[in-house]
Amino acid sequence: MRPLFRGRVFMLMKRVWTLLVGLLALCFSGAAYAQGRTPVVVSGRSAGNIPSLEANGVTYVDVQAAARKFGAGVELFAQSKQAKITAKGFYGILTAPLPEIIINAKPQTLSSPVLVNGGKIMAPAEFFLLSSFQKAVGKRIALTDGKFMVERPFDFARTDNVLHEKDTLLVFETEKDVRWSSKQVNKHTVQITFPGATVKRDEFFRLKTPFIASAEIRQSRTDAVLKVILGKNAKDWSFSEIDGRLVFRAAMEQPDKYEVVGINDPAISTEYMVYMTKYDTIHGRFNGTAEVVDGKFTVNGKTIECFDLMNPAEIPWGEIGAEYIVESTGVFTTTEKCQAHLEAGAKKVIISAPAKDSETPTFVMGVNHKNYT
Repeated sequence: MRPLFRGRVFMLMKRVWTLLVGLLALCFSGAAYAQGRTPVVVSGRSAGNIPSLEANGVTYVDVQAAARKFGAGVELFAQSKQAKITAKGFYGILTAPLPEIIINAKPQTLSSPVLVNGGKIMAPAEFFLLSSFQKAVGKRIALTDGKFMVERPFDFARTDNVLHEKDTLLVFETEKDVRWSSKQVNKHTVQITFPGATVKRDEFFRLKTPFIASAEIRQSRTDAVLKVILGKNAKDWSFSEIDGRLVFRAAMEQPDKYEVVGINDPAISTEYMVYMTKYDTIHGRFNGTAEVVDGKFTVNGKTIECFDLMNPAEIPWGEIGAEYIVESTGVFTTTEKCQAHLEAGAKKVIISAPAKDSETPTFVMGVNHKNYT
């Protein structure tokens, strides 16, 4: 009787264990495959979503739906559990359950394997972030805050509006060198043309400040055009590249010759100043350290005084020992306007933009710089 009793106990335990394993598998599968949909935003506007799931901290998307959403062709081969994605000058082959893929006949490896879920081939989202895929479909694709952010390839973008009591600034950042021409079309309208350049997205926005009423930027087949409607208090305007960072870098590389004691920039915070010092899309990374220490802008261990004043006469240049001021805002481009820096305690002012008066001399290195006395 004992063997039979033991047999029954064993069978009961086995069934309980099987049931527990089944329940555990069910629980783990539910946690590992959290299904949902990933939103797609194109040029700032909602463009639907893509079936997706989260597995082991990795976002997977439906290969067929994602490829079509981004403008690529796709073929599915159910028996081999493969997908072939094609675009101009591009093809990629994904095979479940492997992380290895083929891109234009060359093997690559994703950080996670391709999956099959509910009959659909699911690929890690990183596949669609590959630079070769983005180039082929002619789009910039990023996965940000659980959303696919899609933009056209661009050369520059509007990044900020800075509103002050005495001025209004539109801030643009470039991905590469961008040329432009500016003109005042009529009493209230300024037009900036960027030949051969592409703006990140078309925009129209109302500022309703005393200096800028509204602005819009549109992309044509060949150019990008910015039109600004001036406000009732706008007496002067300029559109120029703020190149003071280049002077700053050059000075910091020659500490035996130059000492940077102060910076005035009413458009950005100290944190953003650190970022702009470290990174430049044209000139690369800063060869040094830049950080905020106790709320102060600190470069290579040296604290530099920062101000955010619109009126140069209010900047305490004399108090901090500033002798030479590099005026690179593009706003103060006459001797009369730069006089404010001298009133604040500076000894000399160097204007980085072409002067707009006949009184201010212009010197060009290699041409007439020896004429400066």
